[in-house]
Amino acid sequence: MPHSTFQFFPPPPLSNTFHLLCCRSYSLNDDHLSTGEGQMLATPRKICLTDNSFHDKDLKRLCSALRNCGSITELDLSNNSLGDSGILKVAKLLPVMKALHSLILNQNHISRNGVFCLVRSFSALEQMTSLHLDLEDTQSVRLSFGDRFRHKLNDEWQGELLVCPQPLIHARRFSLRGCKLVLEDVARLFEILNTSSGLSEINFSGNALNDQSIEQLLKFLPRLQSLKLLSIRNNTFSQHGVHLLANSFNLCERICEVEVRSSENAFLHFVDSKESREIHCRLIDCGVGPDDIKELCIILEKSGCLVELDLSRNCLGSDGLRCLLEHLPRIHTSCLMKVSHNGISEDGVLCLINALATHPNITEVHVSMCSEEILTITLVRENNPRKTLRLKQCSFQAEQLAQLAAMLRECLTLADFMSVNNGLTPSEAEALFKAPKKPTGILRMGIEELWVKNESLVDLLKLAAEVQGNITEVTIRRDTSLFVVEQEFPRPVKKVESVVSRMHQCELEAKGVSSLKKLIEKCHQLCALNWSEVQFTDTEAATIFGALLHFPALKRLEMTCCRISAFGIEHLAEALSQCHAIEDIKISKINLGIESLSALVNALEGKLHLKSINLAFLNLENGSALKLISRLSTLPLLRRLILNNNSLSSEVCPHLAETLKNVIHMEEINLSYNEIEDAGVKEIATAVPEMKNLKQINLSHNSISSVGGQCLVEALASSERLEELRLSENDLRRETVAKLAAILPSMHHLKVLHLSSCNIDSEGISHLAQALSECSQIQELSLSENYIGNRGVKALADGLVRSSQLKKIELKMCGITDAASKPLVSGLSCCALLEEIVLSWNALGDESTLELAEILPGMERLRILDLDHNEITDCGIRRLAEELTQCRRIQSVRLWHNKISKEMERNLSKEEPRLHFST
Repeated sequence: MPHSTFQFFPPPPLSNTFHLLCCRSYSLNDDHLSTGEGQMLATPRKICLTDNSFHDKDLKRLCSALRNCGSITELDLSNNSLGDSGILKVAKLLPVMKALHSLILNQNHISRNGVFCLVRSFSALEQMTSLHLDLEDTQSVRLSFGDRFRHKLNDEWQGELLVCPQPLIHARRFSLRGCKLVLEDVARLFEILNTSSGLSEINFSGNALNDQSIEQLLKFLPRLQSLKLLSIRNNTFSQHGVHLLANSFNLCERICEVEVRSSENAFLHFVDSKESREIHCRLIDCGVGPDDIKELCIILEKSGCLVELDLSRNCLGSDGLRCLLEHLPRIHTSCLMKVSHNGISEDGVLCLINALATHPNITEVHVSMCSEEILTITLVRENNPRKTLRLKQCSFQAEQLAQLAAMLRECLTLADFMSVNNGLTPSEAEALFKAPKKPTGILRMGIEELWVKNESLVDLLKLAAEVQGNITEVTIRRDTSLFVVEQEFPRPVKKVESVVSRMHQCELEAKGVSSLKKLIEKCHQLCALNWSEVQFTDTEAATIFGALLHFPALKRLEMTCCRISAFGIEHLAEALSQCHAIEDIKISKINLGIESLSALVNALEGKLHLKSINLAFLNLENGSALKLISRLSTLPLLRRLILNNNSLSSEVCPHLAETLKNVIHMEEINLSYNEIEDAGVKEIATAVPEMKNLKQINLSHNSISSVGGQCLVEALASSERLEELRLSENDLRRETVAKLAAILPSMHHLKVLHLSSCNIDSEGISHLAQALSECSQIQELSLSENYIGNRGVKALADGLVRSSQLKKIELKMCGITDAASKPLVSGLSCCALLEEIVLSWNALGDESTLELAEILPGMERLRILDLDHNEITDCGIRRLAEELTQCRRIQSVRLWHNKISKEMERNLSKEEPRLHFST
């Protein structure tokens, strides 16, 4: 039956209005119409009676007429000068208007008495789900109601409603804006709200609450057992008020998070049970100074279970930091403390480092003095944990660097030290590398300084030799000026001669290695070399790779974007041929000739421990590729083969397929961004059934059509252990997806499925969606750049209903509009573990944003929401921002290039820093 709608806008004369209302009510005076089969169907109606300025007599007649309109669902009585007395009359109607979903009472000259009248109605009527009162210049009053009953669907016919309904329990919201409240008003208001069952959210804004009112308000919180969020916006808090809010943890055991921003906006979050609470206290830009710290620490220690304290953008200074370190609250679990943007000097930083070295519970200190300042302290419960120190752009003087070295020496459990752009000279870096010495364990030390880019490789390795322990890993990345040495303690005392006894002294001198005796001595346990953007001279290549011969424990070698001559490659190949323990080789993005490639490939033969080969971005000729393939059968433990971006053609695939059939341990193959085409993928498909351990396959961007795609999918039917399938940027079309959908339910371990830019239409997505409903284990799904449109999205939404493990979904540039927002958002809401949603480059507007806003509070794992390049306006983003206060885990909402005004962007950026705009 179509919906019945009855509107007056503007209305006819009042006498006619009441007559029509009464006639309409008389003709349908029951809440339901009979279908003739014993079933009752609701009959929605909308009535709009605005701008009438009802007098008392007229208002009585109107209320009398409305009393008989039991089936009205939406009623708008805006701008009728109802006043408080009129509001009281309307409120008395609410219990009998059982079908009402929405009541609008804007611009009716309501005062404080009218507010309390509506609040009493809100408290008394459990079906009223929200009450929004805004008494600023343009009064806005909205009441929303939920269904009183939930109807079960009949198993035989899903369109029928059972006669026996079940009562509904609604989460309820109360919002009050622009109403100045004195102390007595707060007590009166909360006495009423205390009787409101199911009240989950209270929002105040611009209510001029003073310290006494805040204190009174907080005393009521323990009695509101269903409350999840209390927000107080646009309210200036004194320092005492800030302390009162921080102390709320100790007044109500269900409060788990207090956040106060700019001494104007406060948000209190609640948990269901005190046993599950972890306390987060964020007092950001609240003028907290040294004199406040001691009291604050006492408050927080009483609360227990502190896991986060954020005092960023306050006025601590170095003195305040020292006070904080002196009065650190006892920690019952791990705790992150943030003191960024507090005017802390380098002396204050040294004080923080000293605390890391001496305090038994501090495990990590991170300091960055650049424009995006970061100062964080991490504490743990256990004593003397592994410790980490990260320093960036600290302008230390020579005396301060000496103090830093002394502190590193004292920190016996230091595990990781990183210095980034602190203006260290090579000699100062050497002093720091020499300083630490620990009884046992691993210590990783690194620096990033511009001079690392130009320092000779031999000199950098000499610097590595200055460390106190046994070197286990050396990383040199010229692109980021990074130099890292990992060392292990204790270091056995050995003479140089015992370590290099296999080399004659004259041979050392001939190869230029004699200057690296100390390095060779300390690298006997070297496990990994990681070099990026390194330019080898022929002398350096001969020297360094000659030294590799004496690193018997080397297991991992990585060389990316390095410049090395054919002479150098010859020495590298010679060294690799002697590295019998090697397990992982990555040589990528290096310009190599045919002879050099051949030499490297030959060096791989017979590596009994080799598990992973990565030769990406080498532009392998087919000849070199064929030689490599011939060597694979001599590598019995090979599990991983990465050959992406090599211009490989279909000609190598028959040989590769035959070899892969015999590499029984193969788990991962990456041939993406080549040109194997249909002919090549058909050959690869013949080997897939033989690779019983295959877990990952990536054939993205290979000019594969639907024909080749279907052949591959048929072969994958036997890959029971497959975990990741990436076929993006191929012309697979709906036919391939239909075949893939048929086998997906049998792929019980599949977690990652990438089909972006595969020319899949809505029909193809429909096939996929049906299969997804049986693949609850999938964690990552990418369908971007397929024009699936609203029809495809609706089908996909049905498949998401059972995607209980989905963590990431990408639907970028899929032609989605607001028309598909309800089913899309409904499907996403069923994915409780979602961490990232990408919906950028679509045509989503405010309707979609409002739908998303409704589900965000329930998505407790969501971290990133990408809405770039859509059609969202101020209305939609304001609603989203309001709901974001309940979403504690969300880190970023991307909103570049939408239709949001610059003023709104500025206001929301200050109010909610997790919203990222294009400015």
